[in-house]
Amino acid sequence: MSAPAEARHPTPAARHRGRALLVLGLGCAACHGPAGEPAASPPRVATAVVAAESTAAPAVPSADLLPPAPRPALPACTAPGCWVIDDGGVGKLRLGAPLGLAELGPEPEKGFFARTIADAQPGEGFRLEAPSLAVAVRPRMGTAAGALGLARQARLLVAAVYVEGPGPQTARGAGVGATLSDLARLHGAPKPHDVPPTWGRDECAVAVPDLAHVWFYFESCERARTGAPSVRVGVYDLSIEDW
Repeated sequence: MSAPAEARHPTPAARHRGRALLVLGLGCAACHGPAGEPAASPPRVATAVVAAESTAAPAVPSADLLPPAPRPALPACTAPGCWVIDDGGVGKLRLGAPLGLAELGPEPEKGFFARTIADAQPGEGFRLEAPSLAVAVRPRMGTAAGALGLARQARLLVAAVYVEGPGPQTARGAGVGATLSDLARLHGAPKPHDVPPTWGRDECAVAVPDLAHVWFYFESCERARTGAPSVRVGVYDLSIEDW
C-alpha cells in the first residue's frame, strides 16, 4: 500500500502498502310493501347507495401490514448514502471488522486476488463490482477457498478498502475523479507525496487534513498539480502491520 513516508517511518518504499374486492352486496328489503303488495315506487335510494358504493376507491392495506421490501446484497447497493468514505472504511465495509460472505455477492471466488503490490508487498482480498471496490483482507490465506473458509467463520477481517470508480464519496463530496483543487475546497490543503505504485498508475498519494486514514491517489504528483483527476481512493490504518 502506498502512503506518505512521514506518516509512519522514514523509508517510504518500505512502508507503502497496497487495500423486498371487496365485493359489496345490498339486499332489496324495500322491494315489497305490506302483505306482499308491490311497493309504490322503485327503491331509488337503495340504487343510489349501490352506485355510490360501487364507485368508491378500493381499500388500501396499512403500510405495517405489507411484507418488508427485500434487502439487496451489499454489492448491489448504489445509493449515495450506502458508500460514504470516512476514516473507518467505505459504507458497511469497516476496517478491522469481519468481511462476511453476504458482502461478497453470489460468486465471491471470481473476485479473489492474491498478488504483490507496491514495493513487492503481498496483497490479498476481493474485488466488488457495484460500486468498484477492492477489499484487502487479513490474515492472508493465499487461496480463495482459504479466505472464504475464514469468512464463513467471521474471521476474515477488512484490512483496507480501495475505491476504484465513481460513486463512493466523502461526506463532503470527494471521490475518484476529484482534483487537488476539489480536495482543497472540500477538505483543506492537500499534501501530495510521491510513492511507489500500488496497483499501477498511482504514484502520488495525497493526504487531507481532516481524514487521517484516507488517501487520494493520482497517476503522478506532477499531473495532479496540473489538474489531473484522482484515479483511486484508499482507506487504511497505517498502524496495522499484518496486512
